[in-house]
Amino acid sequence: MNRLFLLIPAVGDVNAGQDIAYLKQLGEIDNEGVLSILRRIVQSMKLVAEEDFELLYDEKYFKGLLRNAKREMPQMENILVFFNDAVSIQQRGIGNTPFTINGMTVSGGLVNAFMESRLSGDSLLNKDALAKPQQPIEVRNIDSGQTSLIPLPCETAEVYLWFVENRTPQRQLDPNYRKHGKREKTGKGGVRISSITYSELQLEDFLKRAVVARKGLRELYFKDNSRDKIIIFWDENLERPSYHAMEIDADDAGEIQKIFRRGGRKLNERIEETSHLI
Repeated sequence: MNRLFLLIPAVGDVNAGQDIAYLKQLGEIDNEGVLSILRRIVQSMKLVAEEDFELLYDEKYFKGLLRNAKREMPQMENILVFFNDAVSIQQRGIGNTPFTINGMTVSGGLVNAFMESRLSGDSLLNKDALAKPQQPIEVRNIDSGQTSLIPLPCETAEVYLWFVENRTPQRQLDPNYRKHGKREKTGKGGVRISSITYSELQLEDFLKRAVVARKGLRELYFKDNSRDKIIIFWDENLERPSYHAMEIDADDAGEIQKIFRRGGRKLNERIEETSHLI
């Protein structure tokens, strides 16, 4: 499972200690400013909302941000629904290993949580909350040396493409699946079984970029605009995430209706939007 850590900027905290010295301190901020920050976080997750990940946040600074907002506003309540599944790093006890971040000694916080996990590619950092957003964060483990973390901005495409390359565990194509082969076949009751016209290498790339229908469902979708096809990947329900593929014409009304029933308008939007990202 992927672990995503969101950096929340400090707001109006004149007594902010060195543990957030590497974050932006926004000072006073109005309600619309708070809404803007939270909207960007929520929007950035749009294309991966159905993925398997654990979202973590810094409760201390999240609450500080919310103190500057009028909580009774409907827009605020709608946005905060997104954070229902997020876990506080304080509650989880994450972040007790000392590091230096951009030369500053830090004994708690989200960057520590990332480093403490000892895994590669398991963290999403909000670049917009950093004091130097155009530079990598230079992190030195006091015990074992230096690493550089390059945080992502809160942008939909950036988050999606990060998942494409760093999803844990990675999806695997099953090239030996025989039902959808290189020739069209006829299945039980005369049902047409489409042939596969893509190479294994192409399908592996499409599989990485395919979007989930809905959390907990077994199929993924990718649209190839160059040939106006939609490739559907089916999870074979094995111990490792292994998939076989079928392809349909993007204007096949019957098949498109099936896709709509699986994930509705939002799924169709994700399929279309990701088809233009490389």
